[in-house]
Amino acid sequence: MDTSQNQRQIVRRLHALECALATEIDTRFAEEGVDRRDLMLLTALDSPDDASRPPHRGPGRTRRLRHLAARGWIDDTGTGTWALTDDGRAARLRLEEIRDTVRRRAVDAVGQDAFDTTMRNLDAMTRALGGDPDAPPRGGRRRFGRHGFGHPGAGRAERGDGDGDGDNRHHGFGPHDPRCTPAT
Repeated sequence: MDTSQNQRQIVRRLHALECALATEIDTRFAEEGVDRRDLMLLTALDSPDDASRPPHRGPGRTRRLRHLAARGWIDDTGTGTWALTDDGRAARLRLEEIRDTVRRRAVDAVGQDAFDTTMRNLDAMTRALGGDPDAPPRGGRRRFGRHGFGHPGAGRAERGDGDGDGDNRHHGFGPHDPRCTPAT
């Protein structure tokens, strides 16, 4: 196999794994009537750094906050800030466990030793390209792929993400990525 084929194989498999993880997490969260952004918002509101301001900006923020408030997971403090309720904290922990269970299934599929070897190999490839495998992802919403790193208009897709909240950006891999097809 030549270098070009090796490169495509790495990208293809990383993309397939990311799609499978995102699809499975989104499916489990949909059963709970939430999505990954709801978990991100609950996590941010439970953060000691600045729990008063939701991190999500844009037209969907108000709808998302009302949705969480209607579930009793957050309360409007009356001063323009929001606070996580005890039920919200419990929901955040339950959603994190759902997400972590999906991730554990992926690791368990190959076993811990094979997973550790895979991680060492990915770290070595990252370092060989001058990257730091322990560094946080760059640029917030910017992701790999068509609208990702180094591409003009990264993070600004021309089409909506399909969740109906008016947010017209594509957020990387996952079920809303037209290249990500769920396994049947």
